Amino acid sequence: MSLTRINKVTIIGTLESINLIRDNSPKAGNYIRGDMVVRVTLPKQMSIPLQFFASALDANGKPRKLYGQLEQLRINSRVSLTATIGDNKFWDPSRGQLVKTKRLNLLFINTPKMEDPDTATFTYSGFIAETIKEKVDKEGNLEAYTIKVGQSDYKGTRAEVITFNIDPRNNAAVSYITREYTKERTVELFGDLDYDVKTETVEEPVDFGKPIVRTYQRNISNLVITSGKFPDEGTYETTDVANLLAGDAADDARIQLEAKNKEQTGKEVSEKKPSANAVNSSLL
Repeated sequence: MSLTRINKVTIIGTLESINLIRDNSPKAGNYIRGDMVVRVTLPKQMSIPLQFFASALDANGKPRKLYGQLEQLRINSRVSLTATIGDNKFWDPSRGQLVKTKRLNLLFINTPKMEDPDTATFTYSGFIAETIKEKVDKEGNLEAYTIKVGQSDYKGTRAEVITFNIDPRNNAAVSYITREYTKERTVELFGDLDYDVKTETVEEPVDFGKPIVRTYQRNISNLVITSGKFPDEGTYETTDVANLLAGDAADDARIQLEAKNKEQTGKEVSEKKPSANAVNSSLL
Protein backbone atom coordinates (compact mmCIF):
# COMPACT_ATOMS: atom_id res chain seq x y z
CA MET A 1 0.00 0.00 0.00
CA SER A 2 1.36 3.43 -0.93
CA LEU A 3 1.91 6.05 1.75
CA THR A 4 -0.60 8.88 1.94
CA ARG A 5 0.69 12.01 0.18
CA ILE A 6 -2.26 14.40 -0.06
CA ASN A 7 -0.86 17.84 -0.80
CA LYS A 8 -3.23 20.42 -2.24
CA VAL A 9 -3.50 24.20 -1.95
CA THR A 10 -6.51 25.99 -3.47
CA ILE A 11 -6.30 29.72 -4.10
CA ILE A 12 -8.91 31.93 -5.77
CA GLY A 13 -7.96 35.58 -6.09
CA THR A 14 -6.57 38.33 -8.30
CA LEU A 15 -3.18 38.19 -10.00
CA GLU A 16 -1.16 40.99 -8.43
CA SER A 17 2.19 40.45 -10.16
CA ILE A 18 4.09 37.89 -12.23
CA ASN A 19 7.76 37.45 -13.03
CA LEU A 20 8.02 35.18 -16.06
CA ILE A 21 11.36 33.96 -17.42
CA ARG A 22 11.70 31.99 -20.66
CA ASP A 23 14.67 29.66 -21.03
CA ASN A 24 15.70 26.26 -22.37
CA SER A 25 17.85 23.29 -21.41
CA PRO A 26 18.86 20.02 -23.11
CA LYS A 27 16.67 18.02 -20.71
CA ALA A 28 13.53 20.20 -20.47
CA GLY A 29 13.68 21.96 -23.84
CA ASN A 30 11.91 25.32 -23.87
CA TYR A 31 10.41 26.20 -20.50
CA ILE A 32 8.96 28.98 -18.39
CA ARG A 33 9.88 29.57 -14.77
CA GLY A 34 9.31 32.35 -12.29
CA ASP A 35 7.00 33.50 -9.54
CA MET A 36 3.70 35.28 -9.08
CA VAL A 37 1.72 36.95 -6.32
CA VAL A 38 -2.04 36.47 -5.95
CA ARG A 39 -4.15 38.78 -3.81
CA VAL A 40 -7.08 37.28 -1.90
CA THR A 41 -9.65 38.83 0.43
CA LEU A 42 -10.75 35.68 2.32
CA PRO A 43 -10.17 34.43 4.99
CA LYS A 44 -8.48 37.86 5.14
CA GLN A 45 -6.82 40.27 2.72
CA MET A 46 -3.33 39.03 1.89
CA SER A 47 -0.84 38.58 -0.94
CA ILE A 48 0.36 35.02 -1.56
CA PRO A 49 3.55 34.23 -3.51
CA LEU A 50 3.86 31.10 -5.64
CA GLN A 51 6.64 29.66 -7.78
CA PHE A 52 6.17 27.90 -11.10
CA PHE A 53 7.97 25.87 -13.76
CA ALA A 54 6.48 24.53 -16.97
CA SER A 55 8.14 23.03 -20.01
CA ALA A 56 6.61 23.73 -23.41
CA LEU A 57 6.13 20.03 -24.20
CA ASP A 58 5.28 17.00 -22.09
CA ALA A 59 7.09 13.65 -22.17
CA ASN A 60 5.06 12.63 -25.27
CA GLY A 61 5.98 15.78 -27.16
CA LYS A 62 2.54 17.36 -26.79
CA PRO A 63 2.04 21.04 -25.76
CA ARG A 64 1.79 21.45 -22.01
CA LYS A 65 -1.34 23.36 -20.99
CA LEU A 66 0.26 25.21 -18.08
CA TYR A 67 2.97 26.66 -20.35
CA GLY A 68 0.40 28.30 -22.61
CA GLN A 69 -1.69 29.52 -19.67
CA LEU A 70 1.30 31.22 -18.05
CA GLU A 71 2.04 33.08 -21.28
CA GLN A 72 -1.52 34.41 -21.40
CA LEU A 73 -1.89 35.54 -17.79
CA ARG A 74 -2.62 39.23 -17.27
CA ILE A 75 -2.22 41.39 -14.17
CA ASN A 76 -5.49 42.01 -12.30
CA SER A 77 -7.15 38.96 -13.88
CA ARG A 78 -9.03 36.67 -11.52
CA VAL A 79 -7.57 33.18 -11.24
CA SER A 80 -8.24 29.85 -9.57
CA LEU A 81 -4.98 28.06 -8.75
CA THR A 82 -4.04 24.61 -7.51
CA ALA A 83 -0.61 24.32 -5.91
CA THR A 84 1.41 22.11 -3.59
CA ILE A 85 3.37 22.85 -0.41
CA GLY A 86 7.07 22.08 -0.77
CA ASP A 87 10.02 22.37 1.55
CA ASN A 88 12.72 24.88 0.64
CA LYS A 89 16.26 24.44 1.95
CA PHE A 90 19.30 26.62 1.42
CA TRP A 91 22.60 27.41 3.08
CA ASP A 92 22.86 30.92 4.51
CA PRO A 93 26.57 31.85 4.54
CA SER A 94 25.95 35.01 6.58
CA ARG A 95 24.58 32.92 9.46
CA GLY A 96 26.59 29.79 8.71
CA GLN A 97 23.55 27.54 8.89
CA LEU A 98 21.02 25.61 6.86
CA VAL A 99 17.70 27.45 6.55
CA LYS A 100 14.50 25.44 6.14
CA THR A 101 11.35 27.15 4.92
CA LYS A 102 8.43 26.27 2.66
CA ARG A 103 7.07 27.46 -0.67
CA LEU A 104 4.00 27.02 -2.83
CA ASN A 105 4.52 25.37 -6.21
CA LEU A 106 1.91 26.04 -8.91
CA LEU A 107 0.27 23.02 -10.61
CA PHE A 108 -2.87 24.17 -12.43
CA ILE A 109 -4.61 27.38 -13.50
CA ASN A 110 -8.37 27.69 -14.04
CA THR A 111 -10.85 30.50 -14.49
CA PRO A 112 -13.15 30.89 -11.47
CA LYS A 113 -16.87 31.49 -11.76
CA MET A 114 -18.14 34.98 -11.02
CA GLU A 115 -19.86 33.73 -7.87
CA ASP A 116 -16.82 31.88 -6.52
CA PRO A 117 -15.50 33.69 -3.41
CA ASP A 118 -11.82 34.29 -2.80
CA THR A 119 -10.20 31.47 -0.87
CA ALA A 120 -6.80 30.21 0.30
CA THR A 121 -6.97 26.73 1.83
CA PHE A 122 -4.90 23.55 2.07
CA THR A 123 -5.19 19.81 2.62
CA TYR A 124 -2.09 17.87 3.65
CA SER A 125 -1.36 14.38 4.95
CA GLY A 126 1.70 12.76 6.46
CA PHE A 127 3.20 11.73 9.79
CA ILE A 128 3.86 13.76 12.93
CA ALA A 129 7.57 14.58 12.86
CA GLU A 130 7.45 16.96 15.82
CA THR A 131 4.65 17.22 18.36
CA ILE A 132 2.94 20.45 19.39
CA LYS A 133 5.08 23.21 20.85
CA GLU A 134 4.75 26.89 21.69
CA LYS A 135 5.94 29.63 19.36
CA VAL A 136 6.71 32.90 21.16
CA ASP A 137 7.78 36.34 19.97
CA LYS A 138 10.85 38.30 21.09
CA GLU A 139 9.03 39.46 24.22
CA GLY A 140 8.06 35.92 25.16
CA ASN A 141 4.40 36.31 24.22
CA LEU A 142 2.64 33.27 22.80
CA GLU A 143 2.09 33.72 19.04
CA ALA A 144 0.94 30.25 18.06
CA TYR A 145 1.37 26.55 18.56
CA THR A 146 3.21 24.58 15.89
CA ILE A 147 3.59 20.99 14.78
CA LYS A 148 5.82 19.53 12.06
CA VAL A 149 4.43 17.00 9.61
CA GLY A 150 6.56 14.87 7.31
CA GLN A 151 5.48 13.54 3.95
CA SER A 152 7.30 11.18 1.60
CA ASP A 153 8.67 12.79 -1.54
CA TYR A 154 7.50 11.34 -4.84
CA LYS A 155 10.56 9.07 -5.06
CA GLY A 156 10.03 7.70 -1.56
CA THR A 157 13.63 8.52 -0.61
CA ARG A 158 13.17 11.28 1.96
CA ALA A 159 10.62 13.21 3.98
CA GLU A 160 9.62 16.78 3.27
CA VAL A 161 8.93 18.24 6.71
CA ILE A 162 6.50 21.18 6.86
CA THR A 163 5.60 23.35 9.86
CA PHE A 164 1.91 24.02 10.56
CA ASN A 165 0.38 26.47 13.03
CA ILE A 166 -2.52 26.17 15.45
CA ASP A 167 -4.30 29.32 16.60
CA PRO A 168 -3.83 29.49 20.41
CA ARG A 169 -7.40 30.79 20.68
CA ASN A 170 -8.69 27.52 19.21
CA ASN A 171 -8.77 25.69 22.52
CA ALA A 172 -10.46 22.58 21.15
CA ALA A 173 -7.83 22.13 18.44
CA VAL A 174 -4.92 22.76 20.82
CA SER A 175 -6.30 20.29 23.36
CA TYR A 176 -7.02 17.56 20.81
CA ILE A 177 -3.69 17.89 18.96
CA THR A 178 -1.79 17.89 22.27
CA ARG A 179 -3.53 14.72 23.35
CA GLU A 180 -3.83 12.73 20.11
CA TYR A 181 -1.13 13.89 17.69
CA THR A 182 1.75 11.87 19.04
CA LYS A 183 5.00 11.30 17.17
CA GLU A 184 4.81 9.20 13.99
CA ARG A 185 0.99 9.12 13.85
CA THR A 186 -0.43 9.53 10.36
CA VAL A 187 -2.73 12.54 10.01
CA GLU A 188 -4.68 14.50 7.40
CA LEU A 189 -4.90 18.25 7.99
CA PHE A 190 -7.19 20.97 6.65
CA GLY A 191 -6.73 24.69 7.09
CA ASP A 192 -6.20 28.23 5.85
CA LEU A 193 -3.20 30.11 4.54
CA ASP A 194 -2.18 33.08 6.67
CA TYR A 195 0.28 35.33 4.84
CA ASP A 196 1.27 38.79 6.03
CA VAL A 197 4.06 41.36 6.19
CA LYS A 198 4.97 42.56 9.68
CA THR A 199 6.89 45.75 10.30
CA GLU A 200 9.32 45.73 13.22
CA THR A 201 11.13 48.76 14.63
CA VAL A 202 14.41 48.37 16.49
CA GLU A 203 16.29 51.08 18.39
CA GLU A 204 20.07 50.81 18.36
CA PRO A 205 21.82 52.51 21.30
CA VAL A 206 24.42 55.20 20.61
CA ASP A 207 27.09 56.86 22.76
CA PHE A 208 25.24 60.18 22.71
CA GLY A 209 22.24 61.82 21.07
CA LYS A 210 19.15 60.19 19.65
CA PRO A 211 19.17 56.40 19.22
CA ILE A 212 19.28 55.01 15.70
CA VAL A 213 15.88 53.66 14.68
CA ARG A 214 15.77 50.92 12.07
CA THR A 215 12.62 49.46 10.53
CA TYR A 216 12.47 45.94 9.14
CA GLN A 217 9.76 44.09 7.26
CA ARG A 218 9.24 40.40 7.94
CA ASN A 219 7.25 38.13 5.63
CA ILE A 220 4.85 35.79 7.45
CA SER A 221 3.71 32.59 5.74
CA ASN A 222 1.69 30.39 8.07
CA LEU A 223 -0.42 27.31 7.40
CA VAL A 224 -3.11 27.39 10.08
CA ILE A 225 -4.83 24.10 10.93
CA THR A 226 -8.61 24.35 11.31
CA SER A 227 -9.47 20.62 11.40
CA GLY A 228 -7.97 17.19 10.95
CA LYS A 229 -8.55 13.45 10.94
CA PHE A 230 -6.74 10.11 10.95
CA PRO A 231 -6.81 8.66 7.41
CA ASP A 232 -7.94 5.06 6.87
CA GLU A 233 -5.21 4.20 4.35
CA GLY A 234 -1.59 4.97 3.58
CA THR A 235 -0.37 4.84 7.18
CA TYR A 236 3.30 5.56 7.85
CA GLU A 237 4.88 2.79 9.91
CA THR A 238 7.85 3.31 12.23
CA THR A 239 10.29 1.95 9.64
CA ASP A 240 8.86 4.30 6.99
CA VAL A 241 9.31 7.29 9.27
CA ALA A 242 12.87 6.33 10.23
CA ASN A 243 13.94 5.79 6.61
CA LEU A 244 12.34 8.99 5.34
CA LEU A 245 13.78 11.15 8.12
CA ALA A 246 17.22 9.59 7.54
CA GLY A 247 16.88 10.50 3.87
CA ASP A 248 15.96 14.06 4.80
CA ALA A 249 18.98 14.33 7.12
CA ALA A 250 21.22 13.05 4.30
CA ASP A 251 19.73 15.68 2.00
CA ASP A 252 20.51 18.37 4.60
CA ALA A 253 24.11 17.18 4.76
CA ARG A 254 24.38 17.19 0.95
CA ILE A 255 23.17 20.79 0.69
CA GLN A 256 25.57 21.95 3.41
CA LEU A 257 28.52 20.15 1.86
CA GLU A 258 27.82 21.51 -1.63
CA ALA A 259 27.46 25.05 -0.27
CA LYS A 260 30.67 24.84 1.77
CA ASN A 261 32.59 23.39 -1.17
CA LYS A 262 31.32 26.21 -3.36
CA GLU A 263 32.36 28.78 -0.75
CA GLN A 264 35.82 27.22 -0.48
CA THR A 265 36.25 27.07 -4.26
CA GLY A 266 35.29 30.74 -4.56
CA LYS A 267 37.69 31.66 -1.77
CA GLU A 268 40.55 29.75 -3.40
CA VAL A 269 39.90 31.43 -6.75
CA SER A 270 39.79 34.91 -5.24
CA GLU A 271 42.97 34.32 -3.21
CA LYS A 272 44.95 32.57 -5.94
CA LYS A 273 47.62 34.82 -7.44
CA PRO A 274 48.44 34.41 -11.14
CA SER A 275 51.94 33.17 -11.92
CA ALA A 276 54.44 35.42 -13.63
CA ASN A 277 54.21 33.32 -16.79
CA ALA A 278 50.46 33.65 -16.86
CA VAL A 279 50.66 37.42 -16.49
CA ASN A 280 53.31 37.72 -19.16
CA SER A 281 51.37 35.49 -21.55
CA SER A 282 48.24 37.60 -21.14
CA LEU A 283 50.16 40.67 -22.20
CA LEU A 284 51.54 39.14 -25.41
